[in-house]
Amino acid sequence: MQSSEGSPVCEPSAKLRSQLHELSPWTQGCNPSQPCFEEGVQKLRALRDEQPDNVHAHRAYQNLVRDREALRSEYSQLAEEHPESPLYLYLHGRLLTGEGLGVTARRALELDESYPWTHALAMATELQSESADREAAFAHLQRFLEICPRHLSLSLAYSQSLGDAGYWAQRIPALRMKIEALPLREQATELRRLWSAEFSRASVDEHEGVRERVRQDLAKLEAAKLSDPLSLAALAEGYELLGDQEGQSRVSSLRAEGSPCDSQVAYARVQDWLKTQGMKITEVRKEANARKLWPVAEEWSTDCPDSHTYADVRFAAFTTLRSEFGRERWRQEIDLYVDNWKKNESSIGTANTPYRAVMELLLAERFEQEQLSELLESERKYQEKERSDRGALPERLKQRIEEHDRHMSFREAVLAERVALTTSEAPAIEEDVWQRSIEAIAAQAEKPSATRQQLHLELLELRADVAELQGRTADAVVLLIEAADGSQGAFSRAPELERRAERLWSTIGGRRESLESLRRSNSIETAAEVSRWKEIDRPLEPFELADLEGRMHTADGLRGKVVLINLWATWCGPCLLELPLIDRLARELEGRDDVAVLTLNADRNPGLIAPFLEKEGYVFETLLAYQHLQELFGGLSLPQNWIVDARGRKRFEQFGYGQTDDESWLAELRQRLEELAAEGP
Repeated sequence: MQSSEGSPVCEPSAKLRSQLHELSPWTQGCNPSQPCFEEGVQKLRALRDEQPDNVHAHRAYQNLVRDREALRSEYSQLAEEHPESPLYLYLHGRLLTGEGLGVTARRALELDESYPWTHALAMATELQSESADREAAFAHLQRFLEICPRHLSLSLAYSQSLGDAGYWAQRIPALRMKIEALPLREQATELRRLWSAEFSRASVDEHEGVRERVRQDLAKLEAAKLSDPLSLAALAEGYELLGDQEGQSRVSSLRAEGSPCDSQVAYARVQDWLKTQGMKITEVRKEANARKLWPVAEEWSTDCPDSHTYADVRFAAFTTLRSEFGRERWRQEIDLYVDNWKKNESSIGTANTPYRAVMELLLAERFEQEQLSELLESERKYQEKERSDRGALPERLKQRIEEHDRHMSFREAVLAERVALTTSEAPAIEEDVWQRSIEAIAAQAEKPSATRQQLHLELLELRADVAELQGRTADAVVLLIEAADGSQGAFSRAPELERRAERLWSTIGGRRESLESLRRSNSIETAAEVSRWKEIDRPLEPFELADLEGRMHTADGLRGKVVLINLWATWCGPCLLELPLIDRLARELEGRDDVAVLTLNADRNPGLIAPFLEKEGYVFETLLAYQHLQELFGGLSLPQNWIVDARGRKRFEQFGYGQTDDESWLAELRQRLEELAAEGP
């Protein structure tokens, strides 16, 4: 078999490329929850079966199948049936993680080192290893491109994370020529990836030249009057790169008309509505906000019943207003939400599933208890699958992921205990065992005050369940008030806990005034007294990064001043909620030589940053840090905030956006910065 440029091993034929493009559900604007998506997958399967030795037909099919376990089983059997075929070893291996991936990659290389896709497999193995050896991965990418010099997909996928700018400066122009030779309808997806590669490998002072090429690409797409979802997505991103808000608005309207239920369209629609209401997504559970949202969300989800974005906001509004609906409506809303999740589960990753949200509702209201066991089993299966699909982790991520897993396992155990209590008069596990579990989990984190507090609050709710079932209603109310007082952050459960306390209080003849008095007299330490900042003491990782003017900055250059470093991206929803606060602080500290604000941007395409900052009017300093952060962390949780002292050591860190009170968050942040500044260098 010849493995060289022009061979079908390297690239699909023009006919096959066109077929793959036309049959793809994404081309038709189908989301994974819609029947047309599965229809598209089956058409690709039929095409694959017609060409069983064509790697590109197999890859296109594999990329869209949602049942990964069944897919792995199918290709494991194919690999066994073709033990001497590097094709089937590769196709099976690309579905594996961890040691299985490594073993398969080594076998494939031994079998036929000249088969290019074995090097793609070996590259993935190196990147997923604990050491995440990028140099070894790049060596395999280079070998692949020696065999297939003008291959598009792998070149564009790894042009920003492997190799240096000089290497890609020679290759990207050839990739552009190849894309421009494709039919315009097929160029859209490739152009988006090309723009990202061109911006990331150009110096900042070359960005305007890249924008001019983007402008020319958009003119060609517009002249062709393409209206399919992929072309419209390319137009939208192109106008975003140019900072052309009028163009973005026009294309957004076209996308909404043509694909109103598309996940990106739905997200944008929700965000636009929230902006018109002056509301944050974290505030939709407030009763007044939920009352505004409910009729709109009901209309959205009725028009697009498979959209999980609309289903989420609808259920959030419903749970807040549920006392206004009858129990039959409760059943309908719960069924709609769970059914929607089952359709979308494979395409959405989240730690807080609808199974958990519905269980919390059923437990709080003592409603439809017979559903609890089934929901709990579904939750367990989902979390187990999430852990098993994760594969090998780079060493730098292991500690955080393991801490997260311990926390999630504890939460799952508490939830299981609460479910068990609905059919028993006594807890299955003694309370001191739960307390020891909290201490064991929290002790493994470095000064884990916030972690300890969150686990303590979940234990309080469990104790309230026990008290209620044992007829100790007053005790249950006190425990719920303690838990509500301590529940804070963007997704606080305080309103839910308070409503439950009010319901129980009324069953023993308690009046609202006395409950308010009880709340005020509560002297238990609350989470408001526990900071979300984690105290640490380690050196800031070295860097040399450019800002948007092309000036270079280093970690050593920060010494002598206390610095808040914020990590963000234009695609990160929680970041967009936090950035106005970061900008306020940056403006306050302008002119100070002892305290400063610096941000590291994690966008894969750096061309998106300047137009975004200009549109929002932000003044904080931003460094282009995608590759640095990838090398540092691999997977990245955003937003993050680090407080670095004048000696260049990280003293505090915070993950995620969770504040409900912006002013308190800023006040605490200012205090920490000033305290470190007072320490001096």
